[in-house]
Amino acid sequence: MSMLYSSESPGSILCSNSSLSGCALCPWMNGSMWIEESRTAILRRYAYGITLPAICSLGIVGNVLNLVVLTRRNMRGIAYIYMRGYSASALLAILFALPFAWRVLEHRDLGRWESSSLAFYHAHLELFLGNGCLGVGVIMLLALTLERYVFRALANLLEVTNYSITFYIYCMFSEDFRNTLLRTLQWSSGNLQTSGFSKATPPTATTTTTQHRSV
Repeated sequence: MSMLYSSESPGSILCSNSSLSGCALCPWMNGSMWIEESRTAILRRYAYGITLPAICSLGIVGNVLNLVVLTRRNMRGIAYIYMRGYSASALLAILFALPFAWRVLEHRDLGRWESSSLAFYHAHLELFLGNGCLGVGVIMLLALTLERYVFRALANLLEVTNYSITFYIYCMFSEDFRNTLLRTLQWSSGNLQTSGFSKATPPTATTTTTQHRSV
């Protein structure tokens, strides 16, 4: 019967044919190595051996320079704190990507680790540390956006609202302010009543008569 997993022994892997030596599905059982296409090997070498290390090198240099600039004495604002956190998390994420590239380039996800510490790192810590640093970087950008735009807009709105209701707060809670306001209004209305606005009368045209003297 043709099947992959035997019902009698779950741990043993069976092939479609009766001979284990000619099995192509599980080459590690007969001691043979995994054979891949030459195009896949070339693509892996260019992608993980040249392109990814070059991008990581540029990222390391850029983030180190970011941290050097952002840790200066004049870069002490709240926004610069988030920017330093983002640069640090991005730098760590790039550093954790280098062992991943080396693993895919050299071992091709086939295992056979000689060191148990390397096996434990790649199995349990590699994705956790890399994705954790990427998540921290996203949180830093989100916090920077909220601080610079949302919270700043709310602060401006509250400031304008405070300026708008200050007069009414003074009227409600300050008796001296109310009395002074009433006296000011009464004085202004009294001045308007006593001083009338007089319009200047335009000058009248005078007619001049000329008498002709007889010669």
